[in-house]
Amino acid sequence: MWKFNDTDFEQYRTKLNSLDWDKCFNDNDVDKVCENVISNILEAAKATIPNKIVTVRTSDKTWYTN
Repeated sequence: MWKFNDTDFEQYRTKLNSLDWDKCFNDNDVDKVCENVISNILEAAKATIPNKIVTVRTSDKTWYTN
């Protein structure tokens, strides 16, 4: 679960701007290029956006929260 309310978006933008995006497009395989772009975005997000892992059970009542 991403905690966007606690995010320093300036730091996130700085991290994204500092990446070498040209490396993402060095491959002729569109799937590999897409994988590289997604990987860069997720790495920056993981480093700057607080997150936690939650367990969601389909059998839980709607008012149950973790």
